[in-house]
Amino acid sequence: MRDVRPLILGARSRVAQSVDASLTILYWQVGSRIRNAILGESRAKYGEKVVTAISTRLEAEFGRGFGEKNLRRMIQFAEKFPDEQIVSALLRQLGWTHFTLLLPIKDSLRREFYAEMCRIERWNTRTLQKKIQSMLFERTALSRRPKQLAEVELKALRRLVAVELKIGDFQPGDKGQMELYLRWLDRHERKNDEAAPIGLILCAGKRQETIELLDLDTSGIRVSSYWTEALPKAALESKLHEAMRLARERMMQKQLGKEASQNRSLRVGKAAQRSQRGFQ
Repeated sequence: MRDVRPLILGARSRVAQSVDASLTILYWQVGSRIRNAILGESRAKYGEKVVTAISTRLEAEFGRGFGEKNLRRMIQFAEKFPDEQIVSALLRQLGWTHFTLLLPIKDSLRREFYAEMCRIERWNTRTLQKKIQSMLFERTALSRRPKQLAEVELKALRRLVAVELKIGDFQPGDKGQMELYLRWLDRHERKNDEAAPIGLILCAGKRQETIELLDLDTSGIRVSSYWTEALPKAALESKLHEAMRLARERMMQKQLGKEASQNRSLRVGKAAQRSQRGFQ
């Protein structure tokens, strides 16, 4: 029983991985086909209608998995990962759920970093999600501490400044929190000869449309992305590729160590068998 159970579980796992890989490459092919052959250079409104019509027909024949929401995700999949060979290589470790976590990442370098690290380190989806939420990419890319970045932003200012470091992108609710800080500084810490306090929110990213709609300038609040200016693009790519290279080396060392351990166990087992035959 001890020997049979692992065989069954292993076979089930391999079958599930094979099915997931087949479905994932199918989703890519469907998305790529619609994107390139059907949508082409279609105008936005016409393209929306085409996708809706296609999804209605596919869902009726093949089920909810090909509904409009999922179909748009397949098209996005083909847009974000246009090279089928790269997708096939990633499929050795990444499943469809991995890709659904990567698709919302807008920056291509950031997305490539997480995809490759996930492949090398063999992260499950929960680990990948945690790595994204803990901002592994930004922490790897940063060459200066947030305090130093704040000093660069504020070097010309002569007033009280509230600096808040946010993990993740800027959200509209961050404005209200900063306004509370500024009112407290204005009431309790501001000196008579100082200008009104201002706020600086350092975050991983920001949407310019959101910034404009919130009219932050009139509130004395600035929002700055603390990692995009940390390194020139070429230097940033070099640093991240170096991190991926080191991860590959660690994985190879682990694999070599595992193989060496297995070889030692095999030699010990053979030696034990020879000793038993000698006694007999």
